[in-house]
Amino acid sequence: MDGGQMRMVEFAKRTTGQPEASYVPGDHSLLADLHAANEWATDNLNKTGYKADHTLESMREVERFIDENPSLFAGKSGSIVFSLGAYVGETIKHLCGGRWVTDDQDPQGELYCTVEYGGTSFCWPVIRVMKRVHEGWEEGDLYGYVLSMQRREPSE
Repeated sequence: MDGGQMRMVEFAKRTTGQPEASYVPGDHSLLADLHAANEWATDNLNKTGYKADHTLESMREVERFIDENPSLFAGKSGSIVFSLGAYVGETIKHLCGGRWVTDDQDPQGELYCTVEYGGTSFCWPVIRVMKRVHEGWEEGDLYGYVLSMQRREPSE
């Protein structure tokens, strides 16, 4: 594991079992940003002809959006990647249960926000979306990523 992965695992261990903070309008926490970004992604995907309903099948829609709009990801696309990652994370929470684990003190917290699900499993949806955008389908299969989480037993 590299240093970033170790940091994510250590933070996740420290926060396991803690409830997710609730969204408070005007709150400028990373958690509030994730909720707002998810809403933005959901609304904009739906408005532009992609079905964003937090189902497994909607992961194919996110992949289609990425494939059909490569110019959106040229240059500074961090807010779009973050928003799509928030949507993927909320979908995982919807399908598998779980909660966001964030660290507002981490300067790269937007990248390393984590979904804890099944009590002992963790995933990093923003990183997965970033891999999908920059490295292609083979490294960032969103549908397979979420499908594998649905199939995983909580003890795995």
